[in-house]
Amino acid sequence: MSRFFDAVKAGVRGAMSQFGAGSFRAAGKPIACQHCGGGTFQRRESQLNTAGSSALGLEWMDKSAVALVCVSCGLMQLFGKEPERIE
Repeated sequence: MSRFFDAVKAGVRGAMSQFGAGSFRAAGKPIACQHCGGGTFQRRESQLNTAGSSALGLEWMDKSAVALVCVSCGLMQLFGKEPERIE
């Protein structure tokens, strides 16, 4: 039974690593911070609202982007396509 729980713990650690800070690649190139040169980012979703949809209360219809926030300096970079996480 102990091996079962060890396997579950390893799976949870692996899943949680996808939510924490990490390194990413876009178009085959590693992403680096444009300000400080750091390579570790926190991934977030960012809503791309337009003035028209905001005025009508239809923000939920707007597209979203992936935001990578540098853990060193906080600079945020937006991506229209999902960047690949580097293990």
